[in-house]
Amino acid sequence: MIKIKLANKTHPEVDGQRTQMLVSILRQGPAEWNRWRLENPTEYIDLRQVSLLGEELSLANANLSEANLSKAMLAQVDLRHANLSAVYAVATNFQGTNLEGANLQGAYLHESDFSFACLSRADLRLTDCSGCTLMSVECDGSNLRKAKLNSAHVVYGSFAGAILAQADVSDAILRDADFSNADLRGAKLDGASLVDANLQGANLDGCRVFGT
Repeated sequence: MIKIKLANKTHPEVDGQRTQMLVSILRQGPAEWNRWRLENPTEYIDLRQVSLLGEELSLANANLSEANLSKAMLAQVDLRHANLSAVYAVATNFQGTNLEGANLQGAYLHESDFSFACLSRADLRLTDCSGCTLMSVECDGSNLRKAKLNSAHVVYGSFAGAILAQADVSDAILRDADFSNADLRGAKLDGASLVDANLQGANLDGCRVFGT
């Protein structure tokens, strides 16, 4: 059985100079960044409040595992197949970000904004997306087993064929969301709003839907 590491919620004070040093390496591209991380495996990756908006920077396949991305501006950044496992990202802006096939397992993403982002075929097992905005997000074929989406705003989100088995989606707003052919076995949907949601072909075996 694979053990998934969860994000660390205890972090040191912000060191602006160190963050700028990390950003300068990151801007050299994923190959150089990944090489640096291999050489510095114990370094704390503090990218809090960093903005990469408008830089047209590709970070596809970059290793950002266990980084602190809280309040960073990562809108529209290319993070396809990137490793974001166990990242700590509170109130981070991922609007329009391409995270197709990315590894976000165990990440803490509380109240982050994924509006119009692509998370198709991403690994979000045990990810905490509570309170996140996922308006028009694309999560087709993604794995959200045991993820937390409680109180998330998922209007017009697409989760076609996604795995949400044992996920906590309680009190989430799922209006007009597409869960066709999704695996929702054992999911918790207590108090969730499912107005005009598409559940055609979804597996709801053992799903809790009280008060929806």
